[in-house]
Amino acid sequence: MVPAAAPTELIEALHRLQRRDGWLSPSARLDLARQLALPPSRVQGVATFYHLFELQPPPKHRIGVCLGTACWLRGGRAVAEAGGPAPGDRRAAGLAARAVGLRRGLRPGAAAAV
Repeated sequence: MVPAAAPTELIEALHRLQRRDGWLSPSARLDLARQLALPPSRVQGVATFYHLFELQPPPKHRIGVCLGTACWLRGGRAVAEAGGPAPGDRRAAGLAARAVGLRRGLRPGAAAAV
C-alpha cells in the first residue's frame, strides 16, 4: 500500500491542480485523492477549509465593486446597488462575479467601463 501524503503535499497538489484547471472540479479532487492515497473526504475537507480554493468554475467575467469608505463616498454604493449578480453569485450562467472599483475622476453614480 502506498503511504498517505503529508498535509503539505496535499495543499501543494491542490494549488497545482487549480493553477492548471482554474478550479478544483469534483472529478479532479477524486483523482487527486486516489493519486495521493487519501480518502476523498480528506481532500474535500482541505479544499473547502481554505478560501483560496475555487470549487466552482470561474465566471466568464469578473466585476469588482470597491466598497471601502472612499469608494462608498464616491458612488460605490450606487454602483453596487445598480444591479447585476450579487457578490459571489455564479448562477447567471457563469457570466459574472462582482468586485468594481471606481476610477479616479469618475463622478458618483457613474459606472466605469471594465
